[in-house]
Amino acid sequence: MAIGGAIAYFISWRQVFVVYAILSVIPALLILKNYKNMPSIKNPDSQFLKPYFMLLSNFKSLITYFVVLLEGMFIVGGFSYIGSFIAKEYNYNNLLIGLIMTAFGVMSLIGGRISGNVAKKIGIRKILVIGLLSAALGELLIYNLGYNLIILIVSIGLMGLGFIFTHSTLLTRATEFAKKKEELQCP
Repeated sequence: MAIGGAIAYFISWRQVFVVYAILSVIPALLILKNYKNMPSIKNPDSQFLKPYFMLLSNFKSLITYFVVLLEGMFIVGGFSYIGSFIAKEYNYNNLLIGLIMTAFGVMSLIGGRISGNVAKKIGIRKILVIGLLSAALGELLIYNLGYNLIILIVSIGLMGLGFIFTHSTLLTRATEFAKKKEELQCP
């Protein structure tokens, strides 16, 4: 976000999309170069929608995917408007907005490093609750006290921590459901 803010500030906000589009070619090339020997298992009998229907036919899997949908709506949906809020509330330029919003990424990085160990210690359900409450607290703090820059930055960080605790845990769980369904189909 800081890089995007710098590009928007020094060049233009439209160029952020061009620069990121061009930069996204770098990891694509790295994957092509470094994963030449990656096994690729293609199933000639695979069907496009059938695996999704199978996953969603399991109640626990359905609930997990529904929670992922809600988590995305509530955390990412709110996060999408923080830059606009900062511009309006503080009258900051894109560079400063990008730097402030980087708190989300920094806390996502930190949270990603510790989430597995925390989940092992307190359990998956508790880390999900902590994640959702952290993001909710961040959003409520922005709503009520977002005019205080320190509280704003901490709140954005809470949203990042909440997102990574919730999202990574839910994706792991969803992957486990998919894996179990695949195992059931194997002859």
